[in-house]
Amino acid sequence: MKSFSSYILLFALYFTSLFYTTYATNPPDLRSVLRKGEKVYRTVTRGELANEANYVVGQKPPEFFPIAGDFAKYGAFYTFATLQEALEWGMHMSGFYYKKPSDHIKNPAYIHNFYLIELTYDPKDLNPTTKFFAKGGHEYTEFIKSNYPPPGHPGSMSMEWGGEPQPAAADIIEGPMSNSRKEPHIRNPDVPPGLYNHQIAFTSKKAMDCLTVTGKFHSDMLEIRPATPDGPSSCAKVYRTITRGELAYQDRYVVGNKPPPFFPIAGDFAKYGALYTFATLQEALEWGMHTSGFYYKKPSDHIKDPSYIHNFYLVEMRYDPKDLKPTKKFFANGGTEYKNFIKSNYPPAGHPGSFTMEWGGDPQPAVADIIEGPMSNSRKEAHIRNFEVPPGLYNHQVAFTSEKALTCLTVIAKLHSDELGIKPESPDQAASCCNTQ
Repeated sequence: MKSFSSYILLFALYFTSLFYTTYATNPPDLRSVLRKGEKVYRTVTRGELANEANYVVGQKPPEFFPIAGDFAKYGAFYTFATLQEALEWGMHMSGFYYKKPSDHIKNPAYIHNFYLIELTYDPKDLNPTTKFFAKGGHEYTEFIKSNYPPPGHPGSMSMEWGGEPQPAAADIIEGPMSNSRKEPHIRNPDVPPGLYNHQIAFTSKKAMDCLTVTGKFHSDMLEIRPATPDGPSSCAKVYRTITRGELAYQDRYVVGNKPPPFFPIAGDFAKYGALYTFATLQEALEWGMHTSGFYYKKPSDHIKDPSYIHNFYLVEMRYDPKDLKPTKKFFANGGTEYKNFIKSNYPPAGHPGSFTMEWGGDPQPAVADIIEGPMSNSRKEAHIRNFEVPPGLYNHQVAFTSEKALTCLTVIAKLHSDELGIKPESPDQAASCCNTQ
């Protein structure tokens, strides 16, 4: 896997897997990540932004505040086991999942503003003590409860116990993040049984001495741009996912060149083929993880060719119309005109090409060189993402339907899924997923 710094800048809008809580049951057990050289990740948001300068690459992280949390009465340095979780948390806490974040975050300086910190773990010869919760349950719930000042305690609002600080149950404590100081928080509830958020708390100086800051990136550097159900503005970059059957042709995408010709197969926006892209890398990454089985505990139940499992490429392309003046058509939403247009582009039932998606005959030009709008759901209405936070979001696709349109594109980056650090922890545990219907 490449280092954090080598791939994080390509995460232009990664994992809109909504940070959402529900009461699902029996997610897969966590597995400890405390091995020499492993990475952990922290998100710096809101009030901690004032201290972000204390995170210096090459140095150990700053001291934590003595405030009660899930795993320690007198403070800890809380991290996530995966970049996915840290990024989800940063986007959640800074309002990227809200149409109007100011309704939820009162300080405007906190909106769309966070840092991702990568830290490398090395216990050296310090022999830190550890405690591990693989899942929720009575012992976990009682432990969580014991670490917070109870109602009526003078520190119940400030989260401060007062008195002489006492050591935590161990130097380093791993386990699920709690939901409101009770049972574990569940991620990705729309794909039962969901997943725990895997947090690691470093509760002592000895524990902190095991960490070195190895990466630090601000949200602006990640090019994260909030999408809206009304459709994002046309973008200077577009993103394509190469999965399944197209993997055999992935070498045709060469950095510095225009993308290869598309196959003359019917799709949402063109009867005789198009190069379909997403407006954000977030959407492309979701699609790659979905079609390659990262969201399934047992992907072989859903994907018959084993070479397609956990195998995809992300391609970033720059759009520059130059002086070509490509024609355009845009659908801002999934209304009647959109539905009729989608329907018209697919061979109807009974047509010889209804299964192969081929109309036959001489190819006809599409209605425009470049067509933008929502991706369809099974060739009908618009597909909805993040549906558990109404009104949800469209998947914004951009179809390049002609040679003129393709000439407007240049491949500027190409990355394989192995390089993104998103492999499932085990064949029995799904990766972080992104609410794909």
